[in-house]
Amino acid sequence: MSYASILTVLTGADDDALTLASAAELARTAHGQVSVVLAPPLAMFGNAAQDKNGLGVPPASREAAQNAQAELRRGVEAMAREVTGQSSPGVESDAGRIVFVEEQSAHALDLSALAPFADLVVVGRLTLQALGSWSGLMTDALLRAQVPVLVISGARGDLGLGAAIAWNGSPAAARAVRAAMPLLKAATRVVILQDPAHLRASERVIAAPEQLVAYLRRHGVSEIEVESRDGLSRYDGLVRQARSWDAGLLVAGAFEHSRLREDVLGGVTKSLIVHGRTLNLLLAH
Repeated sequence: MSYASILTVLTGADDDALTLASAAELARTAHGQVSVVLAPPLAMFGNAAQDKNGLGVPPASREAAQNAQAELRRGVEAMAREVTGQSSPGVESDAGRIVFVEEQSAHALDLSALAPFADLVVVGRLTLQALGSWSGLMTDALLRAQVPVLVISGARGDLGLGAAIAWNGSPAAARAVRAAMPLLKAATRVVILQDPAHLRASERVIAAPEQLVAYLRRHGVSEIEVESRDGLSRYDGLVRQARSWDAGLLVAGAFEHSRLREDVLGGVTKSLIVHGRTLNLLLAH
């Protein structure tokens, strides 16, 4: 698998530049394309502006919305020129091709027509937090189209460090591993993290780390470690141990419980997004 078609959403957050550079770097290895959706918090569509409730805003606010939207586009175009080294975005280069495909409101984000044609969605952690766990980015891409999502949190270059896998043998965790294979093959070391106390007896065979090790080796991943200890099913345990292995990426299944349970009781996925400030996350559902 390669990331020849990458979709990213930029909102004007502080991590837009890092997100775009990371997406372009991944696309470059596949001679692929980064499709950019601009999604400012308040966006103009024709003569109408839309706020977070999907309602029109007073005419006095339209000019401010137009100016903010234009400023975001100019800023992202400048980032694209810097990343690609070209005078304008949309030109093939060693850094991957960057094209602007749509402008939407961040509060009414709809990726249903774009997500099915993406190998990977790349988004900054600050942007994802602002959009919310159940935004169009997560529901359209991750949940419905089942496109893996790479959440950029660390510094540029962290993706080339070690990688950690949160492994419980679930279908979502297996999809995350398959989606992350280009990154796992490029990692300096891969560590498999497992919480044996969190596994039911019926799950222990499929979740055996030895099976995952063999699968990774068949794909050319050679430097593999396994750590099995209680507490690694919680977000804090995962983050702490991943960092103790100098991992710059954590690969995990996402939203493995119902939305109601995630909202009421909280979940590992949401906690990783909020608290995993120093780790890039690759999530699959």
